[in-house]
Amino acid sequence: MKQGIDHIRPVRGKMKNVAARKKTPEEQVLPYRPEKANHIFGLFFFLFSWALYGNTITRHTPADSFLIPGKQIMQPLVNLIFSIEQYLWGMNTIFCHLFNVMIYAFLSMLVFFTLKRLLKDYNILFPFLIALVFMVHPVHTEVVANLNYRGELLASFCGISSLWFLLNYLERKKNGFLVFASLIFICGYLCNSSVLTFLLLYFLVFYFFTGLPAKKYLPLMLIILVAAYTIHYFLQFVYFPPTRMTGYTDNPLFVEKGLQVRFNSGWSTLLFYLRILSYPVPLLYYYGYNEIPVINPSFFRVVLSMSLFFIFLTIAILKFRKREFISFSIFWFFLAILPYSNVFFPVSGIVGERYVFTASLGFCMALVAFIFFFFQANPRSLTLEIDARLKILAVIILFLIPYATLTVKRNHDWRNLDNLYSHDIRHLEKSVQANIDISTYYLNRSDTVKGIRYLEKAAALWPDPVRYMKLSDLLNHRGEKQRADYYRRLGENK
Repeated sequence: MKQGIDHIRPVRGKMKNVAARKKTPEEQVLPYRPEKANHIFGLFFFLFSWALYGNTITRHTPADSFLIPGKQIMQPLVNLIFSIEQYLWGMNTIFCHLFNVMIYAFLSMLVFFTLKRLLKDYNILFPFLIALVFMVHPVHTEVVANLNYRGELLASFCGISSLWFLLNYLERKKNGFLVFASLIFICGYLCNSSVLTFLLLYFLVFYFFTGLPAKKYLPLMLIILVAAYTIHYFLQFVYFPPTRMTGYTDNPLFVEKGLQVRFNSGWSTLLFYLRILSYPVPLLYYYGYNEIPVINPSFFRVVLSMSLFFIFLTIAILKFRKREFISFSIFWFFLAILPYSNVFFPVSGIVGERYVFTASLGFCMALVAFIFFFFQANPRSLTLEIDARLKILAVIILFLIPYATLTVKRNHDWRNLDNLYSHDIRHLEKSVQANIDISTYYLNRSDTVKGIRYLEKAAALWPDPVRYMKLSDLLNHRGEKQRADYYRRLGENK
């Protein structure tokens, strides 16, 4: 009997093989492999970043001093990276720009995969469109194209990377993830102190997407905060950073201390940030006094800003307890931009595009969420109707095409100081410091005609005896005695 069973087993195997060979094509469909889709998404963001910022890769001349990285106070990790690059390639900034674009490409990928992880119950189109709008937004050109602001780029990358490992820790309870998250966060702080804003953003993420009680994740943020401030005081002890020289022409709020001034200035600043995110034209390398009116801004400007943000924050608060995504996106934007609103402390240049880098992600999230809401499409639906999908994509494309065009065009301005100054000065008629910078640039290039022209504009905007005497000397050298005497008398009477 046993021999009979042994004799039958091979026959059964052959019959199974025959049956397998007769399976229909429908029965042989391979299972879905999400990792393959992840590779495609990752490759898309990586390549598209290069398409957007590939034209920033250029070699700067010594005359382009503003575009060549210098020593950044309290940013030792950035200084170390630049030192390594200079040791390897000298003053050839092509490789520095290659590295900047590489960071931005990986940051874009990281933003998408982090959103995809948080929005795991949503249609994949939703996080994809958010990450795409974020990557294309022209307001990021200052951070990517100007090597001096690499610290902001690295800080954001480290902030989101640390969030990724914190989420791993909360899911798997392995201390190694917490160690990695802390080390990455500290690296971000060594690049730029703006990474501290992420501690508030982590609270938002944990509250809205983990479902855990606050007592589970507040200690994590406390550990990271203590580690960051330990490094901060260590750097203070080692570097003894000099006090930054600031003045009225950089930001009047360094001098004006009144509470009412700060209040009005804060609303005016917030309105500016909302404007450049919604309509990023023009983008400028610097603002300062009096390009952005923060001292006695118009009543209409303050009221408009207060009204808009009152509406936004009311929506966010009402939706907060239900953990709705629109509330999350509004609070992300508000918490990320608040430190740069000039309310708590003044910032250099009054405003700057680099200050809105992290907050822009909140704006992009709210924008895409509003588009879905407008077309009554539920982002949680895994099967969006074709009609709604086409409408959403059509509107998103209306943003993407001009945004991408502006990004590529603005990158061209950042290729050298001549391009940058000749483009920006048309929109900086009221900025004292911008006119001084451009005057100095042309004077160093022996173009005294343009140098004197912009120095006169700066003197008209902000009378200064030193500036008057310099104008007098320059005009004397050109043989224009009458104008030289005029400025000398102004300088002596000041």
